[in-house]
Amino acid sequence: MICTLAVVLFACSKSDPGPSNPVGPGSGTNDTTPAPPKHDTTPTPPTEKPGISKIGGTFGWDVDLYKQSPHTIMVGGGVQNDVELVDYDTAFCSAEIINAYKGSCTIKYYALNGDTTVAFVFSNQDYWANEAAWSIPDTAGIVQIHIFRKDGKNIKPGIKDIYLPLGKVPADVVGQGEMAINGYAGIRAKLTLDSLVKFVGSTQTMTLQTFSGF
Repeated sequence: MICTLAVVLFACSKSDPGPSNPVGPGSGTNDTTPAPPKHDTTPTPPTEKPGISKIGGTFGWDVDLYKQSPHTIMVGGGVQNDVELVDYDTAFCSAEIINAYKGSCTIKYYALNGDTTVAFVFSNQDYWANEAAWSIPDTAGIVQIHIFRKDGKNIKPGIKDIYLPLGKVPADVVGQGEMAINGYAGIRAKLTLDSLVKFVGSTQTMTLQTFSGF
């Protein structure tokens, strides 16, 4: 009987591998974590091709505070060009005066059709011998308007920014050679050159409403 029990225990011990096979039924090969699904990536916006700078003389630059109130409109133009900026909500352009303090400035006051105009006449403006010369203005120290985008993008496809040197031609063009503030509701006598620079530069989100001749 003792021998029979020993045989049974021996047989059981052989059928149970015990710790001699610790890796389990998978033979040590574990399932790996599946790769995450490929997500759609945010498309890269097309890179804008940098535009070129344009330049063209202007006979004047008006800051109109009375048109389409409460919007401010800025207008400039020359022999063959026209630029108009409006501070709409969809705006993104900016404007600034360059070389405003490199010359002297004379301030004139007008009353036209019940409106009030304060004009700024600069000594450092361009003088074109004829209208043809206007298309290639001199910019060395000349007072001018610079129109650009603060985010560095083109203001129009293919056009980075524009420069409008202020000037005159011998022809009798009304208001030529002047920058002006129109429709100012305050005391006109208190307006200075700093006022003009501020009016042009403080509205930094303008829409390029009209743009021709460039």
